[in-house]
Amino acid sequence: MKMRRKNGSAFTLIELLVVIFTVAVIAALLLPLLTVRVYDGHPRIRCLINIKQISLGFRIWAIDNDDRFPWIVDPKDGGAKGLGIERQFLVASNEIGSPKICACPLDSERSAAFKWDMFASNVTKHLSYFCSPDAISGQPDMILIGDRNIDGRPKTVSKSEVRTLNRDPYPKWDKTIHQDSGNIGLSDGCGLQVNNKSGFLTLARQFEAEFKSMQTNNLTTIRIVYPE
Repeated sequence: MKMRRKNGSAFTLIELLVVIFTVAVIAALLLPLLTVRVYDGHPRIRCLINIKQISLGFRIWAIDNDDRFPWIVDPKDGGAKGLGIERQFLVASNEIGSPKICACPLDSERSAAFKWDMFASNVTKHLSYFCSPDAISGQPDMILIGDRNIDGRPKTVSKSEVRTLNRDPYPKWDKTIHQDSGNIGLSDGCGLQVNNKSGFLTLARQFEAEFKSMQTNNLTTIRIVYPE
């Protein structure tokens, strides 16, 4: 069966199917971009996008360095082991991209840096996110980075301290920045929205999942480094 064009040439059925398939593929590619544009105007969503991009940057850096994050690689080998939190971000700056994404749009005490040397000059002014030097590439449940508004700013969280009780979870978010909630990035480059509410993915449950996933490695304490 053929469809006739006005000029007398014809579309074959195969050509018509190819056109329909091409349009469907283009629509499938554009729809996520349009969806992001609709939602990324919300500050918390923009923060989540920041964290995901930074996490992916660290993940790409690790892939190029024998599946090791900067805090595991010696400085003489291009890493930042034993150095401050700003060096972890600076080492992976090419993979992370712009330093502007290191500041959460809801963090009133931080402002975006437009250049990496500006970021390096005052990290406490331009970085909103903690990092966990215990994160290992290849362990998807491990917390890599996250909003710094963890209640009490604990520098370590031990396995025995984690409480997933609805009334009194630990660790949990405080009421600053995202107000009892926050965003985290995992070792596989995934970004998650987590909070303190019952029935949702909580920060305490994510720490619990990390300890469970690392039972064979005997991980009993998770370190957290804040930009302070």
